[in-house]
Amino acid sequence: TRRLVLFSYAEGTRLSWNNKAHSYLAGQLAAAIHTASDDFESKYPRSSLDVEHLIDEPLEAVLRHLGHRPDDSAYLAGFAAKLHSRAEECANTGLDWGPCHGDFGWNVHIDDNQRLTAFDFDYCGPGWRVYDLSAIQWIGMSLGDESTWDSFLNGYTEIRSLSTADLAAIPLFHIINHLRALGLSVGNVADWGPKVIDDKQVTQELAFFRNQEAE
Repeated sequence: TRRLVLFSYAEGTRLSWNNKAHSYLAGQLAAAIHTASDDFESKYPRSSLDVEHLIDEPLEAVLRHLGHRPDDSAYLAGFAAKLHSRAEECANTGLDWGPCHGDFGWNVHIDDNQRLTAFDFDYCGPGWRVYDLSAIQWIGMSLGDESTWDSFLNGYTEIRSLSTADLAAIPLFHIINHLRALGLSVGNVADWGPKVIDDKQVTQELAFFRNQEAE
């Protein structure tokens, strides 16, 4: 049985993160969503985007996938434990907590009037707001263009301030974002198909983790 969900159409087309103006507007939109939802409480149960959901559950999924690579499994388990500890340390500094989109990066359309619409809130839940921001830092790094992140951050902070603690935590949550994305891919192979992830991609992510740890 396959289920289908039909949404209202989000006008426009996918925004271009290579476009500084688009990145700036996206920053303003993310800040507006966070601000508008500060006092929001859903009547529906939602998973919190906490260390269990962002680190522990993805790790469990990836370890099941790495049964044939015991050395990599051992490394990733140890690395995830460090991420878990660091995330809890950051949380104790008073990070901004509230409803997060959960998958903001590629789920924004822009129309001819430069109006943005965010959609695909299926991962939305209460969490640390820096998690939403870290996805954009990831996009900027993937594009090899620091201006993407700078423009987004400028747009965001014009609407909503960021504490020193939140700014300092963004690189950590960028790494956590990678782990969660990897966990989602390997954990959904049965539904999404085997082409969504392969050993080469897993190796690339493990190399990313090792590089980040070394830095």
